[in-house]
Amino acid sequence: MQLLQWRSISELMSYLKRCSIEASPEADSPQKVCRIIIGTRGAVHSRRATICININGKPVLKEIKRAKLLLWIVFVALTGLDLVLLLKHLFHGNVPRAASISIRFWLTVGLLFFVYRGHLWARIVTGLLLLIATISSAFAAISLHSLLFWALLCPYAFALYVVGFSPSVRQFLAKQRAPRTSSQLEAPASTCNERNLHQH
Repeated sequence: MQLLQWRSISELMSYLKRCSIEASPEADSPQKVCRIIIGTRGAVHSRRATICININGKPVLKEIKRAKLLLWIVFVALTGLDLVLLLKHLFHGNVPRAASISIRFWLTVGLLFFVYRGHLWARIVTGLLLLIATISSAFAAISLHSLLFWALLCPYAFALYVVGFSPSVRQFLAKQRAPRTSSQLEAPASTCNERNLHQH
């Protein structure tokens, strides 16, 4: 691996302006990041990352579509379950229980929105909540021999797999995080450039 050294931050930034950094992993790697391109336009720094993901030889676009479909299925399953329970308690006049389910519904919508945007904290929180719900439903289904809890177990377990363990979803969420991470890295770099200009 070649080690490059620069005498100053301004020299490093000028190097990044002139060239692009390309990484080509080995051909036998099943999960790979093919290329990262860093460039600038005029006085405004723009960093863009093109991520080529190859998971076991499957096309990238198909994996992205599959990840989006899985996330939408999870969204419909979890929010639909809360809506069914909400309508049930409203029909029976149990207003306090309906109010708590309504709050849980909107929290679920918010968490899944941030999961879709690629926020790691939302994915961790959602995964923990789904793990608790899956274990609780499994324990209740086994101890009470209730078909209702077996029915609740299926969407919770499926959502837990999608959010926490699905390879295509994990790669898609990493791709969703890439532009936000790049913009966060650009801010300190532009600040260093301004300082160097003032020093010169």
